Formats: sequence, C-alpha cells, structure tokens
Amino acid sequence: MYEKQYRLELSAPPAVLPLAGNVLAALLALRDAVRHGARPMDAEYNAAWAKLYEARTALLGAMRSSLQR
Repeated sequence: MYEKQYRLELSAPPAVLPLAGNVLAALLALRDAVRHGARPMDAEYNAAWAKLYEARTALLGAMRSSLQR
C-alpha cells in the first residue's frame, strides 16, 4: 500500500497527491474499524467504507482528468 502511494507520488501531478493521501487515510480507517470489531453490517464499518469509496472516486476522477490533458 505504501509502495503504491510512493510510486504515485513520483509520477502523479501535484493536484492528485492529496487525494491519494485521502484514500490511504480512509483505507487505514476502515482497517482500524475492522480491527476493533466492526463488521460489514455495522454502522461504523459502513461509514468507513463510504468514506473510502468517496475518496477513491475523487482520486480516480482526478487521475482521469490529468490524463486527458
């Protein structure tokens, strides 16, 4: 996970980098929720999953935008 972020930081435009950080933070938050016992039908799990989905969607949009230039 950290290796992929590092590779992205080396090649992505600066506008994409904070969004990649958001995805990593959201993924770690989901991991932590699961570590603390959250399961897929729990509100805590679903909230963490939704944040990850939103962060990932924003990152993919920015990456697609940067490739179209």
